[in-house]
Amino acid sequence: MAHGVVPVISRFVGLTVEGQFIEQTNALTFPVGDVRAAAACVRRLLAEPGLLRRLSENAMQSQRGRYTFEGATRAWAEAFERCLMQPARTGDLPRVPFSPDGRLTRAGIPPWLAQRVRNLLGRRCDHTDPGSEWPTRSGRMTPEADDSIRRFGASLEAACAEPTVLG
Repeated sequence: MAHGVVPVISRFVGLTVEGQFIEQTNALTFPVGDVRAAAACVRRLLAEPGLLRRLSENAMQSQRGRYTFEGATRAWAEAFERCLMQPARTGDLPRVPFSPDGRLTRAGIPPWLAQRVRNLLGRRCDHTDPGSEWPTRSGRMTPEADDSIRRFGASLEAACAEPTVLG
């Protein structure tokens, strides 16, 4: 974006809260998994006079401040500081079931070695649904944890979509 690239990106949970990609301002968005809508966005960039230029200029402008290297580093440091200021939490950690990821692991080969074999053979995991590569779709989370994360993300998105009243 800093070089004028216009993102054509899915409307994932967290897009609004993140605030970096703004529909019709510096990016075009489409529903998660909707390849036809993604292609339509790209066609629109090519067909609509002035759209590519306007979004490209806005994309460059949007990468100042917190989206520069220094700004991002500062934001991470502030986030870590806020975490460190929180009271310590203790308790038992839930045991997360690890399901075997592929034939090699199911055959008893350790996951790290199975992945190295895949890398050497040039094989990769084909993710079959939107978001399957994220931890929430890896099979390594309990359904309760997955549901909790999804509800949290949806509540943040809803709060972000509500208009702010200045008094």
